[in-house]
Amino acid sequence: MGRVNLLFIVFIIAMVGSNLTSLNRNLNKLNDAIDHSLLTMEQDLLGGFALNYGILKLSCGDVKMAGEDQVWETPGFLLSRGEIDSICYVAGEGDTVEVIPYIRNWQGNSSIASNSRALLDFFITQPEDQFAYYMMDEGSGTTLTDSSGLGFDGTMIDMDDSNWVPSVNGTGLTFDGNDDYVDLGNAITGEYDDNLTVAAWVQMLPDSPVEWGNIITENSDNLGNQLTGFTLRVKGKYVGHPYLEFEFEVTTLNGKEKVNITVHDWEMDLFDWHFIAGILDMDNQLIMVGVVDEDKWAIANITASGMPVKDSLGPITIGHIVGAPNGQGRKSGITGSLDSMRTIADVMTIDQLLQLMLYDGIKVPKIIEWSS
Repeated sequence: MGRVNLLFIVFIIAMVGSNLTSLNRNLNKLNDAIDHSLLTMEQDLLGGFALNYGILKLSCGDVKMAGEDQVWETPGFLLSRGEIDSICYVAGEGDTVEVIPYIRNWQGNSSIASNSRALLDFFITQPEDQFAYYMMDEGSGTTLTDSSGLGFDGTMIDMDDSNWVPSVNGTGLTFDGNDDYVDLGNAITGEYDDNLTVAAWVQMLPDSPVEWGNIITENSDNLGNQLTGFTLRVKGKYVGHPYLEFEFEVTTLNGKEKVNITVHDWEMDLFDWHFIAGILDMDNQLIMVGVVDEDKWAIANITASGMPVKDSLGPITIGHIVGAPNGQGRKSGITGSLDSMRTIADVMTIDQLLQLMLYDGIKVPKIIEWSS
């Protein structure tokens, strides 16, 4: 019996050993499967994050598609055992773009396309607080249509079809600096309280006088005196050391708050179209003026505690201050052309202004297809 028992024990040990070996192999396979699943989950998680980040870059204008593929090198987003290597933007038909994140795994140090990807299209939207927007695309007549939806149409004074000229966006208006202007009415002044952005395309003429010309202004009497409101204006010098000077001025309870920027001919073409913006940021106590297309800005601190009560009779005008002809020492009419005039009761960021400039609105991506 002892010999039989010994053989039985040896048999049992062999069976257990075989089962343990099989179990070990199965455990290794399970571990590999778990590792692979975790890696796939991490890749999908990181890919989804990268995809949303890539869409955000399109939304804010950091990545601009112009019919060509783009690659965004990310600033090193890390997650578990991987990181976002880059995001590829592939231009498609029409205005579509495919967003493909690439993930780098720390173990293999290889970059692979994530399972998460999206096909996007775009739509153009306007700023939510835009209270007057003049596209100036009529091309004839004496009425400027307000495209903000609020109905603040403008009436052209001492102007006719000869004032319509080709511009950066179809047609625009040219002004002689004497007595022609567009009257936007006085109801428009109640549409903003404190924060404000005004912007327009501006083109100066070589024979423009060396004096201030108003692009857009809000004044409170009929004698050219700005008692409340704002003014965006330009002055040029075209001999010696030519330059353009842009000024944005706002009347607050603390008096006049203004900022200037001077741009010389060696910095930009003075007679080309330029997108000019003035910004009042009461929340951060700042006032700004800039040439958006050249990314040139002047920023000043202000001490404003609030806006004065607006005069109900003071109109907002484009191209001139009412009752202040040139040659009387007043800041008055512009000699040049204007297009796409906007007034917005909010502080627009520089990125948003770039979007307005490039697309005549803010280009916002929308998802057509999403895969992960």
